[in-house]
Amino acid sequence: ITAPARCGGCGATPCGTSTPICSPSGATYQCVASCSASAPTLCGASTCANLSSDANHCGDCATVCAGGMTCQAGHCACPASTTACGPTCYATQSDPAHCGGSCTACPVPQNGVATCTAGVCGVTCTTGFGRCGGSCYATQTDPAHCGASCTACPTPPNGVAACNGGACAVACPTAPFVTACSGACVNTTNDTANCGGCIHGCQGGMCAASTCQPVTLGPFSAVPGGIAMDANFVYGAIPGGSNAGLVERCALSGCPSGAGVLASNQPQYMVSIAATSTGVYWTGLESAGGSAAGCTPASCANGVITYETSTAEQPYTIAADGTNVYYALLNNGGTFQGVQSCPIGGCSGGTPFNFYTGGEPFYMAAAAGFVYWADGLDPSSIKKCPSGGCSGNPATLATSPASDIYRYAVADSANVYWVDATSSVAYECPITGCPAGGPIVLGSSSVPLAVDATGVYWVTASSIVRCAIGGCGSTPTTVVPNITPNASAPFVLVSPTSIYWLSGSTLMTVAR
Repeated sequence: ITAPARCGGCGATPCGTSTPICSPSGATYQCVASCSASAPTLCGASTCANLSSDANHCGDCATVCAGGMTCQAGHCACPASTTACGPTCYATQSDPAHCGGSCTACPVPQNGVATCTAGVCGVTCTTGFGRCGGSCYATQTDPAHCGASCTACPTPPNGVAACNGGACAVACPTAPFVTACSGACVNTTNDTANCGGCIHGCQGGMCAASTCQPVTLGPFSAVPGGIAMDANFVYGAIPGGSNAGLVERCALSGCPSGAGVLASNQPQYMVSIAATSTGVYWTGLESAGGSAAGCTPASCANGVITYETSTAEQPYTIAADGTNVYYALLNNGGTFQGVQSCPIGGCSGGTPFNFYTGGEPFYMAAAAGFVYWADGLDPSSIKKCPSGGCSGNPATLATSPASDIYRYAVADSANVYWVDATSSVAYECPITGCPAGGPIVLGSSSVPLAVDATGVYWVTASSIVRCAIGGCGSTPTTVVPNITPNASAPFVLVSPTSIYWLSGSTLMTVAR
């Protein structure tokens, strides 16, 4: 009964190859396995196990290692690089559901996936989203989490916060505040700081229909015979009446109580005034003779510099640069006419320099090392001479038709501009000479001109117009409409930010 061929009795089934041994089992016999040295322990009838390493028979035949554990030295344990989280082993260095020593379930962000790296929870965002803390946001467009820094964009006045391409922006969806200016939504039709466009202030004036309205700066004591400006003031030369012989000034910021007196006791009929960064200069006539004088604004209270004073010679119009003053000189008897000059600090030896003798020079301009004037001698012409003089031989840039009279010459570094008072036409020519076809026609004008880097300006009966340098097809553009300029003093001045003119004796301005 112990023979494998008849294990347990004569009629028993022979033992097979998997259980080749017949062994007692209590009061009976049964076929059992033949165990090897690598699995020496028989568990049951047919299973041989190594109780030191068999996860299904760990330490004894009945213990099974579960949850991914292995049998190590007869005890269930997690394999290397894993950690027991309860009864189960997990890769806690990389498993986002069991991350780190505390087996944390990493939170799953919206628009992304949870990650576990080196046992620390993290976030990987879906393409198009960026990480802000532990969440994913559309950082290119989300105004609450904008850009790489996850900025909460500020809400602008009259608008809503916006994020465009990862940068905070301003959205202005609500009429009439539809224009974004300096971080706010504005109504450019009436905003005095952004009139007609961003950062276009009206300098104290109102904004109506996207256009800055004129501002009253203040009155002169009487209608000036000429006005000029520097960086701080507009100056007026007062002719005739009880205030004759005054040089007055109004600050560009305004003179609501009236222009202040800069100099007094000048000739009774103040004809012309010029201003530069170095000083203010003027001419005036008496019943016989007259004078040319000037001062720096800071020194006028201590007296003026007189360049010419005479009972016979009459200084008429004046121009200045940073070095000299130049003035047209008439003679009471008409026998001497020409141009004289003096350094701005005073004439050498007290005697003016005879810059040019001859012709009938009237309106003077100085620019870029040259002096220009409109000569009234028939035929009238535009003359040019270097600022050091030209020995009585000025260049002629333009000549009028017979009997026409040129006036109001102004110049810059490239061109000279003037008016034909007979035909009421404003002209322009390069300082090197007029083109073969003659002067460039700017438009209809018989009044003084002003020029800046881009255009030529003059007053009409109800507006101020501008023609681009180089011409405007004889059709200037209205830049200041619906005004009441002084027809007897149709002067206009321009600065980079403002335009100035006279209404009666009152100085007006408007933002450009």
